[in-house]
Amino acid sequence: MSRRPLRTLLALAAGIATLAPMTAPRHAAAQSSYSAIITAINPSAFPEITATVSISDTTTGLRIPGLGKSDFALLENGEDVNIEEIREEDVGLQLAFVIDSSSAFSKRDADTFTRLDHVKTSIINFAVGEGESGNAYMKDVVDTVNIFAPEGIVAQNSSIGGEIRNALIAYQSDFLEDTGLFGLIAQALDSVSASTAQPGMRREVIIFTSGIDASADAQVSALAQRAVAGNIVVHTVLIGPAASVSQPIAENVKALSSLTGGAFVYFEEPASTNALWGAIITQRAQYRLVYRSGVRQSGQHTLQLLANIRGLSLLSGAESFSLAIQPPLITVTNAPVEIVRATDERGANPASIEPREQVISVAIESPDGYPRNIAKLQLIVDNTIADEITAGPFDTLHWDLSGYSETAAHGMQALVIDELGLEGRSEIANVLVTVDVPPPLIATAGPVVLGVSVAVIAGVAVLALVVAVVVLFLRRPTIITNIVREASGRVKEMTEPFIPTPHHGAAKNRPGKAYLDRIDDTVPGPHPAIELISDNLRLGRDETLAQIAFNDKSVSRLHARITEEADGVFFIPDEGSTSGTWVNYHQVSLSGQQLRHGDVINLGRVQLRFSLRTKTSPPPSPIPAPTPAASAQTAPAYSTEPFDAAMIRTAQEKTEQGVHSQVKNRDKDNDAEFHTEAFTPRFDSDPDS
Repeated sequence: MSRRPLRTLLALAAGIATLAPMTAPRHAAAQSSYSAIITAINPSAFPEITATVSISDTTTGLRIPGLGKSDFALLENGEDVNIEEIREEDVGLQLAFVIDSSSAFSKRDADTFTRLDHVKTSIINFAVGEGESGNAYMKDVVDTVNIFAPEGIVAQNSSIGGEIRNALIAYQSDFLEDTGLFGLIAQALDSVSASTAQPGMRREVIIFTSGIDASADAQVSALAQRAVAGNIVVHTVLIGPAASVSQPIAENVKALSSLTGGAFVYFEEPASTNALWGAIITQRAQYRLVYRSGVRQSGQHTLQLLANIRGLSLLSGAESFSLAIQPPLITVTNAPVEIVRATDERGANPASIEPREQVISVAIESPDGYPRNIAKLQLIVDNTIADEITAGPFDTLHWDLSGYSETAAHGMQALVIDELGLEGRSEIANVLVTVDVPPPLIATAGPVVLGVSVAVIAGVAVLALVVAVVVLFLRRPTIITNIVREASGRVKEMTEPFIPTPHHGAAKNRPGKAYLDRIDDTVPGPHPAIELISDNLRLGRDETLAQIAFNDKSVSRLHARITEEADGVFFIPDEGSTSGTWVNYHQVSLSGQQLRHGDVINLGRVQLRFSLRTKTSPPPSPIPAPTPAASAQTAPAYSTEPFDAAMIRTAQEKTEQGVHSQVKNRDKDNDAEFHTEAFTPRFDSDPDS
């Protein structure tokens, strides 16, 4: 039913009769009135909710059958919802009988049967039928019966007619003057208000009494209000002479049934209640309405029924129900730590390298216990949608890897949205995608050509140097030593690649203000400490660009720098590396971040710990100074010896051999560690200057 027609019916219902009065007298047969009651709301299959509805003619007490979907509308929190299904089915009756067996019940008839005997026979007829072949009104297993009397509980929560008959036969009354009728009625209301075997069972109480004092209006009103609040119908049966119907003791008996929508019956014989039994059992069957809820949040919610009965619109009271709703819970069950995309083909297109796709498996749960449909499933990589599914099955996602051409870490997360629009996200998984492609042949030939060119230039420079030295030696022998030493150093600086080399002498092994320890296990240890004795230390994989080189493919050629900005104040900026520079697992920007004692630094997979030395920290063990003989053997000949052309040539040849050896070692892919001191060329003879 659309929203506009529903609002029209609501207005009509308010203008005509929102709810038929529950106090309509039984004899007003000329004008029918109806009641519409929501007897139960079952949200256990949320967002599908089932409502059980009872529709009755309050004049006859009979249930109205044969209504269809077009005769009903439902309002959830004041908004109309679509009814998906409607059906009639036996829900059952939750009944309580009250036998107010006062002294008036002891009166006997001509056959010596007491009025109590006739009451017991009436209830037995309801439970098992009249005679041996009688048809019972009660339906075993489906209906539930309780019986209360002044002497105690006669039957409790019995769903078998034979049990009820036997309990009534065994019951004997003391015919007390004060039976405590109001207490018995309260017990009966409690019994039918308790949880029923099946949601929506019609709750009704039948009271057999000889009358209620005319001054007990307040007690009667309180009991009636309680019954109406619990959707309980109370029927009253008056026991006594015919004249008692018009006496004051009958007024409150009639009022109790009238105020709750029940029937009033004068009892003369067991058959007097047959019509009442027939009306009650019609309430066993009710309408079950199934609808799709529009609730989006936890809390208390209301439901109302709008029924169109033979041209009369009825609006039921608002019944409440509660929901505790939580967003779906999603977990990635196979999150990889690293994905390696490698090939032996030189210069291969990264888009063709396997694997080109990673399958991500997910598990989705409903932590609130209300399974519901999934509307959308997404894979989020680096805050971008990498895959999206809007039709089941919702258990796998596909990550396209063909677009990744460089090694880098990526943040991966799964996202799910259910039919209510509630969103759940998995934890972010950091995945390292390693791309290993050998460079094309032309790229590998480049260093060889460069080496040959450097050798040719070095040869020409050496030849020119020798000629100049000879001329100068002939002209100014007193300054030859200093010129040779400086010229040799300049030639060496121009012709050798930039490679960190071990320092000689105790002065160059002195501790810095800070140092780095390698703490990862990618290369077997132990590893020497990296002393920070330079105010600008470059870190990377390429030995020609970095002073400290790490042979690990996750480290960029020039990865980061450590600079001393003030006395003992060190910063680490990233140099635009592929995998980024991380301090304490937080990424460092290009502008840099200050380092503090104990910080953990990540350059790809290489992990270092930064430590500051305090004035009280013990210095490292000094390296013994070389003996004069050793110094003479290890120091370059041209640093202290007088000018000698043969000596210069020999030293230069050794320099060229060292260059070729270092270039050859650099091309090898091994795990050799370099010394960690900064490369600082010296041209004087004082090691501490």
